[in-house]
Amino acid sequence: MTKQDGRGFTVVELLIVIVVVAILSAVVTVAYSGIARNADNNARITAAKDWYKIFHTYLTLNGQYPNETLDRHFCLAYGYATNLDINADEDCFMKSNVKHPSTIPLTALKTTASFPSYPKGWLTNASGTDIYVGISMRSHDALVVSPTDGTVLQAKYRTLQYWLDGANKDCVIRPIAVAGPTTGTWAESTNTYTSSDGKVTRCVVLLPDPAV
Repeated sequence: MTKQDGRGFTVVELLIVIVVVAILSAVVTVAYSGIARNADNNARITAAKDWYKIFHTYLTLNGQYPNETLDRHFCLAYGYATNLDINADEDCFMKSNVKHPSTIPLTALKTTASFPSYPKGWLTNASGTDIYVGISMRSHDALVVSPTDGTVLQAKYRTLQYWLDGANKDCVIRPIAVAGPTTGTWAESTNTYTSSDGKVTRCVVLLPDPAV
C-alpha cells in the first residue's frame, strides 16, 4: 500500500527520517569542524613561517637581532584583543602567563617586511585550565646539548612559540625544540612538535643563531 491512500507517515517512519537527518547533520558538522580546524592551523603555520623569515632577514641584513629581543617575551604584531588577563589591552601566549606586544623590537623588525596576520581564536588545553592564543618570541630560556644533557650552549636563546589545534600536529617549521632536563631549558630535537596534551600541540621553534 502506498501513501496515495491518504494514510500518511507512521510514527516509526517519521522517527527513521529524523534519525537519518540527525546522522547526516552530525557528519556534516564534524567534517566542517575538521576543515575549519585545518584551515586555522595552516594559517598559524604560514604566519609562523613568515615570522621566521622576518627574523632571519633582519639578522642577515643587520648581523644581529634587535637588542630589545634579548631576555624578552612578547607578542608578535598587534591585534590580540583577547583580554586573557581581564584587562582591556592586547595580550597573547597563555592565560596563566600573559604577554603583550613590544613596540621597540616590533618597529625594528617591521623594517624588513610587513607583519603577517595570525588567527586570533583561542585554544583551550585538555584539562580546560589554560587558554592559548597568538604567536610570541621568547628569549629567557637556555639552549642545552640534549633533552638529557643539561650542558648549556647558550644562556638565552630566541624561539618562536605558538599552538596548533589538535593532538600531535606537525609544526612544520624546523628546528623544533623540546624541554631540556631542567626547567627553563630547551634542546633541539628531530621531533615534529614540542609537546601535546591530546587536545592542543605546542610548537617551540629555534630561531637562527646570530652567532653562526
